Amino acid sequence: MRKRKWLWIGLAAWVSPNLGCITCGYHYFHDLADPRRLPRYSAIARQEVAAPIAQQVGNGLALEHTVWNSHFRAGTDELTPAGMAHLSRLARRQPEPLPYIFVQTAHDLPLERGKEQEWAQKRQELDSRRVQAVQAYLKAVRPEVAFQVAVHDPPEVSNHGQEAQQAVRSMHRSAQGQATFSAFTSSTAGTAAGAATGSGPAPGASGTNQNPGNYR
Repeated sequence: MRKRKWLWIGLAAWVSPNLGCITCGYHYFHDLADPRRLPRYSAIARQEVAAPIAQQVGNGLALEHTVWNSHFRAGTDELTPAGMAHLSRLARRQPEPLPYIFVQTAHDLPLERGKEQEWAQKRQELDSRRVQAVQAYLKAVRPEVAFQVAVHDPPEVSNHGQEAQQAVRSMHRSAQGQATFSAFTSSTAGTAAGAATGSGPAPGASGTNQNPGNYR
């Protein structure tokens, strides 16, 4: 009996410190688990969805801020009226303009076979002159804004003709509607005939239909 008593005392002495280390200071669920795991997961999922969209928006903004070859006279650094209007719109952007402008690398220089190196050098020189022309125009339009102009070679922005044709046809075929016209009744026709010959009641008398067409 005494041995069993000492056994229970020893077991209690061994269990109490370990149990105290486990339970001491932990009174709520958030003491043992992460209570913000769901909002954190939602934030990560939101970032994974928004990141590709943000990249696509950035690409579109870069294309919008691009001065294309068509905005210059072919083979020169002279801005066309369309190019000046494009730069003026970008410079007057509200609430404030973005200080990044891109110039498309020159694709309007003729290339002769066997003179590829000279063509590449002329192309680089033309790009530099076009950048200077854009900077000079922007400085004249908005001198208080420090625009940064760089050269890039974006892909051609266009749409296949067959796709555009299909889109227009689908738009035209999507319009639906109907017009309903009620037929003339025999009593209305008789009243109108009597009024014309003088034998029937005059138009406007009681009992006559004042709106024979009854369009809806």
